[in-house]
Amino acid sequence: MASQYQGVLFTDIDGTWKRWSLFLEILYGLVDRGVLPRTVKLQVQLAENAWKARELSFGTFITQAIKIFEDRLPDIRFDDYQVTVAEVVEQSWHNVYRFTRALIEIKQKQGWYVCAISASPITAVEIFCKKWGINQCFGSTFVIGDDGRMISQADIIDREKKVACMQKVLAQPELQGIDEHYIWGCGDSGGDIPLLRAVNFPICINPASELAVEAEINDWLVVMERKNVISESVRGEQILYRLVEGNEIDMISRHPALTSVLRLARWE
Repeated sequence: MASQYQGVLFTDIDGTWKRWSLFLEILYGLVDRGVLPRTVKLQVQLAENAWKARELSFGTFITQAIKIFEDRLPDIRFDDYQVTVAEVVEQSWHNVYRFTRALIEIKQKQGWYVCAISASPITAVEIFCKKWGINQCFGSTFVIGDDGRMISQADIIDREKKVACMQKVLAQPELQGIDEHYIWGCGDSGGDIPLLRAVNFPICINPASELAVEAEINDWLVVMERKNVISESVRGEQILYRLVEGNEIDMISRHPALTSVLRLARWE
């Protein structure tokens, strides 16, 4: 039986689709709303500044930020957390990469099923994905105590769980019969490698070093977006696209699957 969907696109969120981390925005939001003390933000900013100075990897910076957050979980009432999440996502949901936004929009128009799989908190992921009309999403969850305070993270979506989420989605009845050539994936870090290995067409967007090495080994497509320039490279060949005023792009992708995507990745 043929599926009603033409394909499936899996995508990470932070750094792949969204220009910054939902988790970090929420953490800073909790401080700005007075839910957590300012010392928390100062601690995280020390690690962030070390990352910006390239004294820490981004992964180490995030790991330190998560530890700081987890140590403060008992100070947070889940109701306050939910209010902060809603405010943060409302303020920043549009802060996304134009390439990924265009890819998702065109696949939605083509009748594809789009699923986001993120290590960020599920409450934020759900609100963010609803803004973009995404079919399904996964994110990390928390344990809540009887007093309404947060106790611990219950289920963190790590690299292996991303694959488990993907397999769960593909097993759904409405997705049976989709040609494996139309199962795509997008990611930006080493945490996305297992998922990208499992799809037919992996796209590495602004990849961190671990993923960049993997992409070179496997001849995966690499897309870099900086300011008003998008570059595409595969098998050592790089093509540049300059996004210019007037909704035009100087060059069109040589990869036939992405030609229409780059037409959409433009100024608006």
